[in-house]
Amino acid sequence: MRKLWQSLFCALCVLGVAVAGGSTASASIQTTCSGPLCITVEDVDGVSPSTFTSPQVIAYQVYKVTISNTGSAPLPSGSMTVLLSDLVGGQPQSSNAEFIKTGSSAACARVSQTPNNVGCTVGGLAGGASSSLFLIGYRTTRTPGATSTTADITVSLGSSSVSTSAQTDLESDPEAASAWSPPGAQVRIGTSPTFDTQFSTLQYKVPTNKPGFVSGLEESSATVCPPGLTCFGEGVTTDLSDAAAGTFSAANLFHLTLNIALSSIPPSAPLSTVFLWHKLDDGTLERVRTRCQPSPPTAASTLPCITVTTAAGRLIIDAWGFQNGGWVPGL
Repeated sequence: MRKLWQSLFCALCVLGVAVAGGSTASASIQTTCSGPLCITVEDVDGVSPSTFTSPQVIAYQVYKVTISNTGSAPLPSGSMTVLLSDLVGGQPQSSNAEFIKTGSSAACARVSQTPNNVGCTVGGLAGGASSSLFLIGYRTTRTPGATSTTADITVSLGSSSVSTSAQTDLESDPEAASAWSPPGAQVRIGTSPTFDTQFSTLQYKVPTNKPGFVSGLEESSATVCPPGLTCFGEGVTTDLSDAAAGTFSAANLFHLTLNIALSSIPPSAPLSTVFLWHKLDDGTLERVRTRCQPSPPTAASTLPCITVTTAAGRLIIDAWGFQNGGWVPGL
């Protein structure tokens, strides 16, 4: 899933990274019927597993469910159950993904954590009618070694019943991360801190009045720099292109952190010269040198801005902004 940067800059100093379009995750949709009762499930594959270790990952997944009556006779009200399991070492086990009310349908609630069971009430359906969309959201599993999470879903309306399974694949690329981002939630995704000399994290909060969306974060090798300048580390792509307009603003910033081993930086480079190249989705290239005042910045600060510090043999570049794009550090 890694996007390989064939060239970081062209002769006109345009940052060569794809930042628009879809995120690293992808949606899958399936419909299952039994008699007149049908259930359509959409999930997002490629989401990141969560962790409680540093750097903490707070990622989410969602199942979007629509229930339909394809017959002519009405179906009475009933219920839907969602049983979640993780695949670990090829074997299923109860998932520790945590159901969240934020962003989920009000008709759904957690029944038990082990087994991981969520129940929803479903209203009756007239012939040829469909339900409103059910959203069932979770903080993704924290089980080490889990490769996927499966939702076994059963809908029962009177004597009619239908069951289906939706498997959500988990992100396995150490240089990529992705998450569903529900309204009102704090999200934090990141690349692997043990894979190579650099890792990155992206965190933000989704306003409660904005719809959920899928985000992405990726690193890839930066190979070329403009004449007379020195770039180092890897390029980073923040993919927030699925967010609704106004989700990010000067009053609601995202926070990107690049954590780079000092051994990969030219020796004796003063911190005061470190900056970030930033390519916006519209192709505009800007050099971000402004240091955040205060830190973290406020809506009145000059944005985007960065702070540059060192700790435990690593260079830490923190960037705050509200415009999506590609990023690479330079001197």
